[in-house]
Amino acid sequence: MSNLKKQYISLMFTDDVLRDFFNTISDDDHFENTIFVITGNYPMRKLTSEQPLEKYHIPLIMYSPLIAESRVFENISSQNDIYDSFISMMGKNYGLNIPGFSASIGRTLCPAENHKIFIPFMVRENKISELVYGDYLFTADSKLFEIQKGFETTPSEDAVKLEELKSLLNAFREVNAVASQSLVPDSLFFDFLDYLLLEDIIMQGGTFRREYVDIIEEMPLQQGYRYYLDASFVNPRVSLEEVFLVYEITDDEGNRLAWKNFGIPDKQNEAFSIKEVISTENLAAQNMHMRVFIWNESPVPYHFERARITIYRNK
Repeated sequence: MSNLKKQYISLMFTDDVLRDFFNTISDDDHFENTIFVITGNYPMRKLTSEQPLEKYHIPLIMYSPLIAESRVFENISSQNDIYDSFISMMGKNYGLNIPGFSASIGRTLCPAENHKIFIPFMVRENKISELVYGDYLFTADSKLFEIQKGFETTPSEDAVKLEELKSLLNAFREVNAVASQSLVPDSLFFDFLDYLLLEDIIMQGGTFRREYVDIIEEMPLQQGYRYYLDASFVNPRVSLEEVFLVYEITDDEGNRLAWKNFGIPDKQNEAFSIKEVISTENLAAQNMHMRVFIWNESPVPYHFERARITIYRNK
């Protein structure tokens, strides 16, 4: 017990914070018609069992003075389902006009009995490598478990089911690598947030070996602005982690004012994204230029299917 002292202190602290929060918010005018969602992003590993599904087991508590009766739901759900549940409730009870298409992969927290659960999990190095589908768990080491009550699992030797979940996971990763790049239409993103689009480069991929690949050779920058660099690479294959996306800012004489590199990892059937804020407020030059390029330090062959590099700023 003594070796878990910090973990139990953390739990007690969380209890105290929640108690103080609700004692304070209960005096608010909106308290009586508000739904509060309490959840987390990962469990305390030292307090969980060795069951392979336990490492994803987090609390999900919904509280409201409007709820007449407390209930415990034992079906497996994910945080993706919270959004869909509230949208469904508002459509059913309050006449919210729900679009026919949604980018969400969630479902309601209380699905139909014949609905099969589909929950992909991101494990190490931001790789989607585990999946819950129906009553089965497929793990990153290609093992299959049957899910019992209370997040308990038992190993399964069902080879057909193993291949089914493996194929489903690979298909999801391929679709996710493409679909997750632009869930919000560009026109809505730039117009709604009042951004000025400066560069939008789409590169068709292939296999490259040379040391430098120029993407943006010389883009003028103005002092006093914050610029945004968004970059994504679909299915990058890098044998040595010595391939970088680089930006550098220079003045008219070619003096380097700022630069930064981002290592491009090996992500088969996945995507790698970069979001960077670049400020020119403290750069002492009236005329500045930015270059964006890929630097292959080795150089050894590397590959990607396609890439997109976007630069924008506030108007």
